[in-house]
Amino acid sequence: MGKRIPMSLEERKQIEFGLKNGNTEKMICNVLNRHYSTVYVEIKKNGGRVQYNAENAQAEADKRKEKVIEGARKAGKLALWSPKKRMNYCLTVIENQINKIKELLNGSEN
Repeated sequence: MGKRIPMSLEERKQIEFGLKNGNTEKMICNVLNRHYSTVYVEIKKNGGRVQYNAENAQAEADKRKEKVIEGARKAGKLALWSPKKRMNYCLTVIENQINKIKELLNGSEN
């Protein structure tokens, strides 16, 4: 599989322009030199043919990207910790989850 190149705002504006002018996804993907499924999924997850908006689509993509970056930061910090610190962190997370479950179970008994 080839490397995925994020769609730019300019490409999203071309999609919006194409949709407003009645172009098919196939026509748009040829103009953008993108795979059909890339264009199709982009349109589908951002309002469809009628409601697609390039600025909104870019804002949503930026949000998703930031979530991925934040997750990578957290994972990177964990990787720098010693094995003992990672284990203690995981145990703490598990204990917190167990306590939440116990609270839920105790609340449902009342």
